[in-house]
Parts: sequence; C-alpha cells; structure tokens
Amino acid sequence: ANVDSSVLSSQTETLEGLGGASSVAVSPDGRHVYVSSFLSRSVAAFDRSEETGVLTYRRAKGAFPSSLAPPECPSSADPACTQEGYGRPYQGLSQIVMSADGLQIYGVSFLAASLHVFTRSNVTGAIALADTITDGTVHRGRAVDGLSGAFGVALSDNGLAVYVAGYRDQAVAAFDRDPSTGMLTFVDRVKNGERVFGTWKRDLPDTSDPDAPPQTPRRTQGSCGRAGRGLCGPLSS
Repeated sequence: ANVDSSVLSSQTETLEGLGGASSVAVSPDGRHVYVSSFLSRSVAAFDRSEETGVLTYRRAKGAFPSSLAPPECPSSADPACTQEGYGRPYQGLSQIVMSADGLQIYGVSFLAASLHVFTRSNVTGAIALADTITDGTVHRGRAVDGLSGAFGVALSDNGLAVYVAGYRDQAVAAFDRDPSTGMLTFVDRVKNGERVFGTWKRDLPDTSDPDAPPQTPRRTQGSCGRAGRGLCGPLSS
C-alpha cells in the first residue's frame, strides 16, 4: 500500500532484460524482485525498498555462476557495462515461481521446452542456475515428457511437488521436489486426449494435506506405449 510513485529507479543506465516481461516473483522478505522475460531470455533482478516499494535495478556483482558471469559494473553510467541478466540462455522464459523459503526459483522456457532450477541466497538475493530439465531427455534416470511449449509452473502448497503446463504437448507434467535441496525428479505427465486423469506412474502425496496418505492407483488392462513415456494401457481411478 505504501508504494512511491516512482516505482522503478534506474538512474542513468539503460534498463535491459525486460523484453517481453512475462512474470514476477518477490522474495519472502520483500527485499528482492525478479522478472522473467520471454524475449530477453533472462531473469532481471531488482532490490526493493521495504519502506517505499521503489525498485532499483541490480548491478552484476556476484550474482552469476562463473560460467555465465559478465564483467562487473564499475559505474552505473557505464554504457559498456553488462546488465544483470543471468547470461540469457533461457529461450522464451514464460514464468518463474519462488519456493516458500526463498531458496529456489523455478522457471519454464517455452522455446527451449525446459524447466530451470535456480538456487537463491536469502542474504544477497543472488541466484545461480542449478539444474535444467528438458523435454525428450533422460533426467535422473527418467525419460522426461510433457514440457514442449512449457508455459506455466506451480508449486504445491506443501512444497513436495512442482507442476508444469506444456502448451505444445497439451500436457501437465509432475515432478517430485526434495524440500531439503529443492531439486526435482520427473514423475509423469498427462496429455490431452491420451488417457483419463487418474494417477501417475507412482503415487504423489496429497499436496493439499501433508499428513494425508498416498492414494493407491488402479490400472485396467491395455498395451504399453513407448518406454518411459506414460503408463501401460488406459487408467481408471
């Protein structure tokens, strides 16, 4: 409610990394704001004033993994200075969400058909790419499917699962989330017109109630599809 009329403070530098801005995530303590950009293929970071709500575009200092690090900015007015865009490898970045503890950010790339996992420091607000899961690849021993045209991402309330909407696959993919590390493991996907939404390859916990027991799936007879790409035969709940 107490937001200054000058919401975005950029001083004299040219603000980059917001081409096709697609979603916003705010840290739990309200001190940092992150913006995903579809066209700029980046995550832009801002410091936020808790008193006024004013945003200040962050400089590129210690916020990158070494493989993506741009030169540091000696001056905010330096036109040759690389802005904080985290390397911009994330083609068609559609959405980002932050874990409740602020230690991870999850982002989906429409054009790259990928789900990205970033780690985040609650002290500095810096993020670093920790993992990328791409449609059609094998990740942690599981064949990943349902991420083509990845367009939306959501975390369950208890933080044990992540779901991704795949626009081109006409699918929703489910991932287990390790709450201690934030890392993900592909579970299964459901595609439009392919099978009845009843269960997954193995049970996910009831994400609405941490104390609820898992549901036991029942399977009808049918023929198997391609290995690693769904359950064998039609399903019934």
